[in-house]
Amino acid sequence: MPDYFTSIANELQTAAQPVTIDELVDRTAQDLPSAKEKPQALVRRALEKLYQAVPMGQGKYGWLSNLLQNNWIRHPLTTEETEQGFLLMDELEHAAFFPQFFQTHRSNGRVLKVDLLGGPTIEAEAYIERKTWSLKLGAEFVRWVEELGGQGRDDLLIWVNDARAGHYTLRLQPREARVDSEIQERNIKLALMAEELIRQNRHQWDVMPTWELAARLVANGAFMDMTPPDDLHCILHQYSLLHYSGSGYMLKSDIGHAGQPPFSESLTTLSDPYENLHGTKMSHTPLLNPENDPYQWHVASGVEETQELWQVSDVEELAIESEDLTDYDAYLDSLCQMGLIDSPLSPDQFHLLQHELEFLVSLERQFGYLLPEQKSRQKELKALLLIDARIMRDDDLES
Repeated sequence: MPDYFTSIANELQTAAQPVTIDELVDRTAQDLPSAKEKPQALVRRALEKLYQAVPMGQGKYGWLSNLLQNNWIRHPLTTEETEQGFLLMDELEHAAFFPQFFQTHRSNGRVLKVDLLGGPTIEAEAYIERKTWSLKLGAEFVRWVEELGGQGRDDLLIWVNDARAGHYTLRLQPREARVDSEIQERNIKLALMAEELIRQNRHQWDVMPTWELAARLVANGAFMDMTPPDDLHCILHQYSLLHYSGSGYMLKSDIGHAGQPPFSESLTTLSDPYENLHGTKMSHTPLLNPENDPYQWHVASGVEETQELWQVSDVEELAIESEDLTDYDAYLDSLCQMGLIDSPLSPDQFHLLQHELEFLVSLERQFGYLLPEQKSRQKELKALLLIDARIMRDDDLES
């Protein structure tokens, strides 16, 4: 990376307010290379290459680590996460915990300080679990969840104390404590904002990468409320007019244009997560209307919903009554969290395979073991259905 890129990045990191390209030119003039190209063009090129340089409107840019301050993110827990002490990260969570990751799509060994509300402070780091980038929290996290009576399908609320310092707080929220009406309103607002962001940047990308969309949502204050919306992928699947392509989102109305390919495999299932994205050019352009200054909105004291995107009328008309989750609903829920919702099994397929798995579990219980081929098939079905076979053996087959 050229030296002047580093100089521009440093200016953005230390700026108390979002800065314009002209201001960056003035502050980094001595570091800009002597060339025929105008200084503004050099700075603009650097901003396009720096993932954390996020456009803020009015031609201004902010630094993602700064913009993440005091953000709240909701993570729906799975049983496996609560029992084994990790979190499967989607792109939003990955950007929140490791803002620099999407610059190179490689881990830099960053170790986080994580306060477990009402419990200990632990260290956490990124690693790969089930071919997915995850946050390793360990045994103390498992004990903390157990002591609070937590379980799969409860929510984990992530508060960003200081992203630059790597300091975060986790709060457990039982499913019964959810205020669904408030969360649903947040979901709808987020979906509308995401649609508008992609609509205004469709000239830049045929498909906006999910991590780019996440950064721009953060820059527009989408996660500043203490009652955060649900999982990003689930919201966009259920509430928006966006299509997920496997690496990002586009408007459904644009499908078939600009050589858009059909559904592709999700990032989360690659042998090397994000491996097809190494070297991807990061590009940033101003977003939203010229008079919008989201930085002032969520940094100044008092939150004022001045953005047109957040004006939602008749939210109640879009309400969807919550129901108890069936096994298939839980399966779809898990797919949402993993970003695989575009290619689910049908209900019939799910239940046929579920019965096959139950049969193998019952055989193992009856005889005490399975043949190697049966054991392999059991593991395959467990992964395909996202079902914990041990839980099935202990709970579902008690008869």
